Amino acid sequence: LLHFLAGIVLMTVGPIQLIPSFRRQFLGSHRFIGRIYIMAAMMASVCANLLVVIYGTSRGNWFEDAGNVVFGVLMFSCACQSYRHAAITKV
Repeated sequence: LLHFLAGIVLMTVGPIQLIPSFRRQFLGSHRFIGRIYIMAAMMASVCANLLVVIYGTSRGNWFEDAGNVVFGVLMFSCACQSYRHAAITKV
């Protein structure tokens, strides 16, 4: 359930973060939504990796499981880098 809800947040607020006029006009909202986005990305990636490690995929394909874990690790890493970049540049 957490993985699903975090994914909904990612798909909903992610595109809003990329609109330049939104960033310029609503900087406080951009920062707040960015924090929510980063937390959702971390939660989704951790939950997805736990689901894959504990239950595997429904088809039992080892390559699919490995790909999902790599995707989760990359998503977590990108969320950490986004936070680091925002903290350094004072976005």
